[in-house]
Amino acid sequence: MTTPDRSYVLYNDLPQRGYRQIKARSQESPYSLVFFVEIREGTVLQVHPSDTENTDVKFINCATMSEAIAKAEEEHESSLLSGWHDYDDSV
Repeated sequence: MTTPDRSYVLYNDLPQRGYRQIKARSQESPYSLVFFVEIREGTVLQVHPSDTENTDVKFINCATMSEAIAKAEEEHESSLLSGWHDYDDSV
């Protein structure tokens, strides 16, 4: 599944069902605007970003939102090549 904001949801069944969520994001602090790619991986499909049980989280810092989107697309393509599959939530 791909969303307009360049979020990807993938799954893999080996050795058991697992999910990978890849999102290009930005976060504003009082002093700066930070762009990054967030990659969550676990056995439960995460609905809320604060759900961290059974989840590994990786962040890739980026200089711009365009770079974050490009990195998210690269991570998605790399995931597909390594055996992950796009998750279709309409099924």
